[in-house]
Amino acid sequence: MLIGSDVPEAHWVCDQRHSRHGQPYAVCTPLVWTLMGPLNSCDRDCFSVDFVRYDDKTLHQQMESIFRSDFEKPMLSSKVAMSVEDQRALAQMENSLKLVNGRYQLQLPWRHKSVNLPNNREFALGRLHYLKKRLQRDLHLFEKYRDIINCYVSSGYARRVPCNKQEAVKDTPVWYLPHHPVFHTPKPGKVRVVFDCARPSLKAPP
Repeated sequence: MLIGSDVPEAHWVCDQRHSRHGQPYAVCTPLVWTLMGPLNSCDRDCFSVDFVRYDDKTLHQQMESIFRSDFEKPMLSSKVAMSVEDQRALAQMENSLKLVNGRYQLQLPWRHKSVNLPNNREFALGRLHYLKKRLQRDLHLFEKYRDIINCYVSSGYARRVPCNKQEAVKDTPVWYLPHHPVFHTPKPGKVRVVFDCARPSLKAPP
């Protein structure tokens, strides 16, 4: 694919400067001057040619006109036509902004302190029971799955909940994450543990 081939007039040769045989040459297009050709026959390692066809005064006026065009009209407030959600998120960030150890910190927008999570314990237990039967049928899969979970625990990514704390979490917001193995066809010997964070219908699988 030739980049710019849909605008052929941009590649018209308006002028050119020849050099010796086998050396680079310069071509003038409607845009700029371009240096073309091999560099291995030259003494210099790098060439850069870019001739602007306007004088310095004209170019300065054009650049100044571009920059001034951004300030001709009064700037509109960013709060105009904001949705209710955007206003709430902006207020939350403005109210939570603080400087800590030389760095600014603010709360995540659209995050609510009170989160209403349904009790998915029975659903998670159903998924766990199904996974247990699958691992019991395939000992090779069980060994790989066990090694991955033990690696999570030893690396600090997960920790075991003591039995005496299971009763204490019943009345607090808790969301159980079912997980299952996933295989990749090009890597038949590799097993990945995927955690299902989707909100289910809370019906245990058969």
